[in-house]
Amino acid sequence: MTLTSEILARFTLLVDDASELSSVEELDLAQKIYEDICNDRDWEWLKKTATGNTSTSLAYIALPSDFKKVLPNKDNRSVVFVGADYQEYEIIPFSSRRDYRNQDGFCYIDIVNQRLYFTLQPTSVKAVEYDYIKTPPELNILGATPTGSNPLFRSGFYSVISYGMAASFPAIEQADKGTSYANENRMDYLRILSDMQMEDANIKLSI
Repeated sequence: MTLTSEILARFTLLVDDASELSSVEELDLAQKIYEDICNDRDWEWLKKTATGNTSTSLAYIALPSDFKKVLPNKDNRSVVFVGADYQEYEIIPFSSRRDYRNQDGFCYIDIVNQRLYFTLQPTSVKAVEYDYIKTPPELNILGATPTGSNPLFRSGFYSVISYGMAASFPAIEQADKGTSYANENRMDYLRILSDMQMEDANIKLSI
């Protein structure tokens, strides 16, 4: 049994086996709660480094397939490190790109086309590196797909998804809120989420 399926099993126990959701619907609900958690903040477990190379024929490099947004990584600024000497290219807003046309040392993110553009065409091939927040892979279960996917955060916190699902359950099933444990489940969800937030803050501070 994968940990994702254990999350769904815990949800079933929390709602006293009253769920009439299909296995697909349960997995969709787990994914929604997981995405809510991922969108709560720039978690350390969502941070990643992108690498690539500049081109002498193209003014851009492709963004990673799981790219969500770029991260500040130098003096609270977002920069791209280029070359063996780590030359800093400042990432400017997309709407400001015309103000830096043909100027070296700047680049911008084109989300629609999933590209990182340099405002001046590179004249040599150099290594590129920058930090970003990734979009997490969708949850699935072994057997449903060739590989199983579990939440990216540590397994000790996996129950937060089960409690989040159980807290949302009455609204989905139109159950009697007066006789459900939705409030208790929501309190447990928020308690675990708070523990996750504290742990993440301590990691950021290297405590």
